[in-house]
Amino acid sequence: MSVFVEYIKSRWVLLSIIVMIVIVLISPLFGYAYEPMDYVVEQFHAVEQQIYEAPMPDYIIPVLGETAISGILAGLIGLFITLFVCLALGYVLRARRKE
Repeated sequence: MSVFVEYIKSRWVLLSIIVMIVIVLISPLFGYAYEPMDYVVEQFHAVEQQIYEAPMPDYIIPVLGETAISGILAGLIGLFITLFVCLALGYVLRARRKE
């Protein structure tokens, strides 16, 4: 059992990336789900007012349009940006702890 635990500990970043990529790739399967906020907006006849121009509005890449591949690529881009920020923050915090 300890060999398996050591394997996981030594490769947790790689395993985390693999799990996140699998989640992003299967996410279009759940695209049928209706957003609760959209339901409330329709009930109150609210009007959407854009505050700023998002780089990837509605989780799509504008060049590719509203396709499954566009959503997958937008998810992967967001995943790697988040992963980079978290790893950089972890590196900075670890460096501060060693001082």
